[in-house]
Amino acid sequence: MDINETIISWFSELADAFRDSSAYLTWAFFSVIAVYMTWITLEVQRKKHLSKRPARAVAWGISILFLGIYVINIIAIANLFKKPLGELGAAMLIMAITLMLIINVYPVLSGVLTGVKQKKDS
Repeated sequence: MDINETIISWFSELADAFRDSSAYLTWAFFSVIAVYMTWITLEVQRKKHLSKRPARAVAWGISILFLGIYVINIIAIANLFKKPLGELGAAMLIMAITLMLIINVYPVLSGVLTGVKQKKDS
């Protein structure tokens, strides 16, 4: 196998990993949003003195459930990229995806919260 075939094979494996990881990344993204929204709801309830123990317990249960979904999907993505990138590359990918999701969730949530506040004010 010459170098060109090796490079083409590597890019082919990488392309397959990207294609197969899109559904997992979508689930991870929405899981992070669900966790943030749950925490925001808890904070709003706490400020309004509406937070009761059962509601907090349910919110923590929902947060743990969605964090579990996030972890499962991120690990699935890392497993897809293990072959073309190796163990270290997969570990670095987990960190990069987590950072990317956190950075991308903020604008989504700020837009949603701004829209809710504007609707409430009008």
